[in-house]
Amino acid sequence: MTLATGLSRILGLIRDQLNAALFGTGLISDAFYVAYRIPNMFRDLLAEGALSSAFVPAFMDYINKGGREEGYRLANVVISVLCILFSVLIILVYLFTPFLIKVIAPGFLMEGVRLAVLLTRILFPFIAFMGFATVIMGMLNSEGHFTVPALAPAAGNIVMIITGWQLCPLFSGKPEAQVLVWSYGALFSGLLQLLIQLPVIYKKGFKFKFKVNFKEPGIRQMARMMAPAIFSNSVGQINVVFVNTFLASLLGAGVISYIYYGFRLMQLPIGLFGVAIATASFPMFASFISQGKTKDAVETISTSTRLSLFITLPATLGLVALSYRVTDLLFRHGNFTEEATRATSEITIYYALGLSLLSLNKIFTPAFFALKKSAIPVFSGIAAIVINIFFSIMLMESMGYAALPLANTISTLLNFLLLFYFLRKVMGPLGGKSIIKTFFKVLLASSLMALVVRGSSEGLAVLFPEITLSQRLLTVFLPIALALPVYLGLARLLKIEEARMFTEAVFKKFKRGK
Repeated sequence: MTLATGLSRILGLIRDQLNAALFGTGLISDAFYVAYRIPNMFRDLLAEGALSSAFVPAFMDYINKGGREEGYRLANVVISVLCILFSVLIILVYLFTPFLIKVIAPGFLMEGVRLAVLLTRILFPFIAFMGFATVIMGMLNSEGHFTVPALAPAAGNIVMIITGWQLCPLFSGKPEAQVLVWSYGALFSGLLQLLIQLPVIYKKGFKFKFKVNFKEPGIRQMARMMAPAIFSNSVGQINVVFVNTFLASLLGAGVISYIYYGFRLMQLPIGLFGVAIATASFPMFASFISQGKTKDAVETISTSTRLSLFITLPATLGLVALSYRVTDLLFRHGNFTEEATRATSEITIYYALGLSLLSLNKIFTPAFFALKKSAIPVFSGIAAIVINIFFSIMLMESMGYAALPLANTISTLLNFLLLFYFLRKVMGPLGGKSIIKTFFKVLLASSLMALVVRGSSEGLAVLFPEITLSQRLLTVFLPIALALPVYLGLARLLKIEEARMFTEAVFKKFKRGK
């Protein structure tokens, strides 16, 4: 999953590079990202977040009690109901798009509002494609198949790269026409992410039959979980899309784009590792809970937490150390200026401080839905949003746009502490001593690694002062190449158990592949 997701994230960065080169950080870029965030927000709320949290436990219950055929029958009912719900939602959003844009980006001028409304109406059906893709992904993951669902976003990114590379240049000198073509490419990329998974699930014996039954017990179970799941899984989206975008629109042109690119850079290691660990562990956890194996479920949470820390803490400090160099390499092309590079780099650092916490929240939040304790993540989510708004407003005057990602990280910390506290109350000890022990060992190894990364990057920049593509590549990838053996060597020296688990799992996978 990490390799497949990593490919997707790398292609996603190439996609964002094309967007930065085509549109820079002005009005058109801001309008696109506001429009693109709306279906992505609904996707995260309804599709990938809440729908997955509600569907997988119900699907596992049906399989454990009635076999694969019962599980597939539930999936058909779910997909059929979603066809109706998404159709209604798309119509409503189409009718109320101008109001939605003015709420999310009140600082937009009329020209920006007009363009954002048009792009939102083009992009919004994306949510339906992703909703259906999420159900198929949940089925495949529950049956132990992770590769193709993880590769689906990579296929979608390839579509957008081809769009930006081959089609957008046909409208050179017409930025509004280019952004329309770019938006249609994004829409088709969502459809492809659904289509690429269908042959695999059909091969396993699934056949789609339109079957609406709102009284199906599994649908009722999902309905009870969906409302709290939508909210608890939306904490990050509300903080970034509503709070950050709302306030960023008041700080001048380009700030929305800075926030987007900084958040995207932070999302790279989360996608590579955090999402992979959370996605792989959740069906296992839900299955143990369904079978009453509480001890095994606790061990799944504890192991996933330690492994996430082992991977995401060095990613956090590495990204902080290389923030400017990475931003400069990836985005400073075409219309993306030096000023935009420095602003995005600063925002990336503050977002990166919450990287490990976000990854852990992706493990802890779905656990409450498998336990049917959905009120807890709702409560912690409300507290996190309030804290984010409070610190954003309090710090904006002194820190400007940098206040937004910092407040986001503070709220993410609060969310994690509340989730951990309540999960421990529900399930008992979660191996806290071993988690804390791993944390401090990993923090020490990661800090020493970050010093090596920073020193080698700055030293190379002094030795090779010409700002060429080769020099940019050298000051990013050579320090990263040094970081891996340094970190793993320190981890082995400090006897971090996760280092052995990680390396043995990788070698076993490659050996099996051969």
